[in-house]
Amino acid sequence: MWRYFSSLLMLILVGTSLPAFAQSESDSVRVREKKDWKPSAIRVGTELTGPVFGLFNKDYFQWELTADVDFHRYFLVVDYGYEERIREGQNFRFETSGNYWRAGVDMNFLTTDPSRSVLYFGMRAAGSTFSGDLTFMESDSLLFGDGTVNYTFDKYTATWGEALVGLKVQVLNNVYLGLAGRFKFAININGGLAVSAYEVPGFGVADDNSSFALDYYIYYRIPWRNKGIPPKKK
Repeated sequence: MWRYFSSLLMLILVGTSLPAFAQSESDSVRVREKKDWKPSAIRVGTELTGPVFGLFNKDYFQWELTADVDFHRYFLVVDYGYEERIREGQNFRFETSGNYWRAGVDMNFLTTDPSRSVLYFGMRAAGSTFSGDLTFMESDSLLFGDGTVNYTFDKYTATWGEALVGLKVQVLNNVYLGLAGRFKFAININGGLAVSAYEVPGFGVADDNSSFALDYYIYYRIPWRNKGIPPKKK
């Protein structure tokens, strides 16, 4: 009888303590997982590699603007740029110019950094609208003889995807330097003869279905509200 009574008492005590324990655990989880989805700042910037490279290469001109807005540990990112390039080979000359854009999301892995620096992985949808000329110089051709063959293309479009990793590190108050490694893939060109589109602004050589780029940025962060820094996990 005593064994039965003690067992029943133990079950009652355990049963009454479980809801309080579960509630405590639930409250603890809610506190740890509290997420602030309200945007707190916009970070605007420009890409540095293209303008610097253009200073030393008269056949190249490029600029790019970028902006990101925070949502908890994620950033909505938009890029817009313009590129002109001339490439010459032994028997060809290619000129192209056009705009390009990117839009996507980055996931930040430095959520507890007090300077708001960012280590991220991101994905982008990207596209370009461009025009240009491709000229082949013929020599002793059975079809054309000595001379040139020219292809002109106008308002071609291209789309592709990107996966990237990068850093945005604060160097002065609200001033950041950034580095991004981009893997570009699955390009699709529309508008006519794909052979004419030797190079696509924002992507690179069109014959390569994928390409890699390393870009450098400078940013300025403009906050409009104070957003708390999550505590570091112990």
